[in-house]
Amino acid sequence: MSWLNRLPRRLTPRLMAGATLQMLLISAAVGALAYWSGRRGGLERAELERQQGRITLLSSQLSGRLTAPRLINAINQALIRQGQLNLNDFNELAGQFVAQMRSYPVGYINYGTIQGDFIGVERRDDGTLTINEDSHSPLGRGTLGIYAVTGRGQRGQLLEAIPFMSTFHEEAWYSETVKAGKPLWSSIYSWEE
Repeated sequence: MSWLNRLPRRLTPRLMAGATLQMLLISAAVGALAYWSGRRGGLERAELERQQGRITLLSSQLSGRLTAPRLINAINQALIRQGQLNLNDFNELAGQFVAQMRSYPVGYINYGTIQGDFIGVERRDDGTLTINEDSHSPLGRGTLGIYAVTGRGQRGQLLEAIPFMSTFHEEAWYSETVKAGKPLWSSIYSWEE
């Protein structure tokens, strides 16, 4: 019997040690998986929050850039409704647009008729303003006149005359208005000089 009594005593510590080692390894593996999973989830959350921050910043910047154009449009609509801005007088329109360009951070303000005439004031890369006009006068329909702006905000010296403009009028603000045959807001498009 002494032999049988000794066997379980030796086997028990071995089984206990093996089971304990297995439990420790399983616990370590589960702990490591939980740690890496949590870390990965935390990194993913941090990246998502960073991207959302960028989107929020971009949205805020775009909203800020659209504030001035919306205000200019509201002012011009109110002036037109009140009869204080004559859409048939391009000299008056140019003066109004120049004053607005001097007051607000925008690059271009223009108005086009369904007949194809248009007047616009542009802020150039060097900060100077020019008046761009294609109308029945002073150069005749189809010729774009680019004029310097005087200190009083009026059409100044002719800087350039570009003939045959009717073939180049493809921007959405122009082509969509002519196609519709009535005043409208154009779709957003990329404009290049």
